[in-house]
Amino acid sequence: MSNGNVDTYVADETTNEPVLQTQPVQIFELDSALQYKSIQTQQTDDYMQQRHFGRGVWTWDLNRDGRVDTGVTHQTEPVAVLVNHSESQNHWVELQLVGVTSARDAIGARITLHDQGFERAGWVVAGDGYLCSSERVVRFGLGKSNSPREFTITWPDGSEQALAALSVDARWLVVQGSAPYRLD
Repeated sequence: MSNGNVDTYVADETTNEPVLQTQPVQIFELDSALQYKSIQTQQTDDYMQQRHFGRGVWTWDLNRDGRVDTGVTHQTEPVAVLVNHSESQNHWVELQLVGVTSARDAIGARITLHDQGFERAGWVVAGDGYLCSSERVVRFGLGKSNSPREFTITWPDGSEQALAALSVDARWLVVQGSAPYRLD
């Protein structure tokens, strides 16, 4: 994701048949042509090579290194924690929001990244997977550029808040109406 493209992990099972069927792990990368391609064959971990009864997937940055880690719940086996050890020279920013006049968890807030003449949006969401929820952080992959970034938050109550010159490769806590605070 730190290249600016959103990658996808799928945990799936076939539940509409009399017998549960395991499915292979499915992991896709969005390439520069904006096409998703499977990167399953690049994965060498035992877990990634096996078939599972996947149920839900959630994401968080378990070790606070800026790489998105994944948790997977299953029908018939323990939870899997997949720590991202990929090498990357790309940069990123994470924003964690806390509402004051809006709902405290800020679900529904829209964050717009203003980046070199274009805009990209991210939302604070809930209910990411079956009986699980990702960390309530909005992540932006920035590619190779490491210049400070500007953001606009549209809070669930409709108010807006501008954030200027946030440094990259950092997680920022933003309490509605207050200056952002770097968490690392």
